[in-house]
Amino acid sequence: MNESKTAFDKAFMGGSPSLKTEIPAVLTADLTLKLMSKIMKETLFKIQEFLQDLKDKGIQISSHNPQVLMGLQELKLDDIR
Repeated sequence: MNESKTAFDKAFMGGSPSLKTEIPAVLTADLTLKLMSKIMKETLFKIQEFLQDLKDKGIQISSHNPQVLMGLQELKLDDIR
C-alpha cells in the first residue's frame, strides 16, 4: 500500500506513474472523478477567498499586479490534498 501511495503522490505532482503500480480496486473511474472534482472546487474556493481578501483591502485584481501574482504563487494549495 505504501508503494502505491508513493506512486500516486508522484503522479499527482506531475511525475510519470510506473506502469507496474497496482491500482487498488476501490479506486474506480467514478471515485477518481469525484476526488478530482472535489480538489478543483476546493482549490477554486481558496483562490476566490484570496482574491476577495485583496479586493476588500482595495487592491485591484489584475494579472499584471505583482501582489496578485506573488500571492497566488504563495497559496498553500497542497494543503487541500
